[in-house]
Amino acid sequence: MPARWSPIDPTAGEVELFAADLRELGKGKTPVSYVAGAEPAVSRAALYAALSGGRLPRRKTIAALLRWWIPATPVRAEPGEWEWDWVYGLRDKETAEVATRWMERHSALSEKRREWPTQRKGPVAIDEPPEQRRFIEKLRKTLETHDLIEGIMRWDGDYERWVTGVSGHSIQRYLAGTVIPEDDTINSLLALVPEEEQAAELLLELVRLAQEARRARVRSRRLARAAGSSKQL
Repeated sequence: MPARWSPIDPTAGEVELFAADLRELGKGKTPVSYVAGAEPAVSRAALYAALSGGRLPRRKTIAALLRWWIPATPVRAEPGEWEWDWVYGLRDKETAEVATRWMERHSALSEKRREWPTQRKGPVAIDEPPEQRRFIEKLRKTLETHDLIEGIMRWDGDYERWVTGVSGHSIQRYLAGTVIPEDDTINSLLALVPEEEQAAELLLELVRLAQEARRARVRSRRLARAAGSSKQL
């Protein structure tokens, strides 16, 4: 587990408690960086984000971590199988019960998530919050340091050619504050950082800053809408 995880308040909500318990489960187990290298279907950013408490991880992400952290010997996923198939193949009763509880807990939270309100209100103008400015400053410094400001190219092994991973236009939108990149995009931005340990530390920090920036924008929009509603009364 990384040495510098930002703290989580387990009392803040069910997703935060889920992430806090997941961190506890992973203590002394296979490092996230190793799991990421062994699980090509799940990005490093998604694995780190699952432990941040910012949002509920996808099924394939949580299943990947649990396959490495619950059984005594990690269970490899078979191509095309359902994410939870491995749980039903566990022979040790106690291990199977632990895995089943995690599976059911994640499924219950996913079901609640689908029931959360989905009505979207119209856009509201807000100033760029300080949290987003901190993210932009760190992102800019990182990209400039590693000469990635013009965009990211990646090798497509299937077609044996270079393709655009993240365009320079998209990067300029991130730096202008127009859009906050998703965790997987941040992972793509750091794919060319040469030192693996340095890349992992940068990824963890940028994912955390991006999540803080998203939450700050949500708060700012809520305050702006509340202020607008009070003026109409």
